[in-house]
Amino acid sequence: MTDCKIFNGDIVADSRGNFVRLDGIDALFQRALIAMSLKRESFIYDRTIGSFAPCLNKNDEDYPKKLELVLNEALAQFENTYVEIFEISNSVIVRITIDDISRTEVLLNGSL
Repeated sequence: MTDCKIFNGDIVADSRGNFVRLDGIDALFQRALIAMSLKRESFIYDRTIGSFAPCLNKNDEDYPKKLELVLNEALAQFENTYVEIFEISNSVIVRITIDDISRTEVLLNGSL
């Protein structure tokens, strides 16, 4: 699996102007991040990608549990993949695990 690297919503280019490519597990982690951050049904080419996280009430006392549920629902299409929430403040800090390999990532709370 190969993908173009995305940073802050933009495709990353090297010094020659070529797209920086991600392969293997790095591409899978990026796709998982996109699936969690994208609002469900907003991607015109595939309405099943994304999460319903933006629809949740952040003032709900069960918000952390509900958020983790909808993020994991967004990852259901990925084999052996799940997410755990570590912290919710201005951003959401999560640990994504794919095939027993874990990475800590930051999701901007504004996109959720």
